Amino acid sequence: MQQGVDRLLVHLRAPRRDTVADVFNRWDDLVGPGLAAHTEPLAIRDGCLVVAVDDTAWASQLEWAQQDLLAALRTELGDDSLVRLEARVRDVS
Repeated sequence: MQQGVDRLLVHLRAPRRDTVADVFNRWDDLVGPGLAAHTEPLAIRDGCLVVAVDDTAWASQLEWAQQDLLAALRTELGDDSLVRLEARVRDVS
């Protein structure tokens, strides 16, 4: 059953279940404590990792480092389905 779900996800160009779990469960380890203190993964949709950030400065930082961060995540996770990153500033009101 598990292999069938993974094959379906690959067919849909979605990340593997393990990838999604790892991104959310290992975020601090994957991006490091400095970045993790100001960011949090929210969702993975159509190859886009949506990340909440503390403020616009962190959104700019993520945009600037997007390709390097995605390459590191793909290498660490062994999954090339993450192709974009979108930063969303947290609503603090």
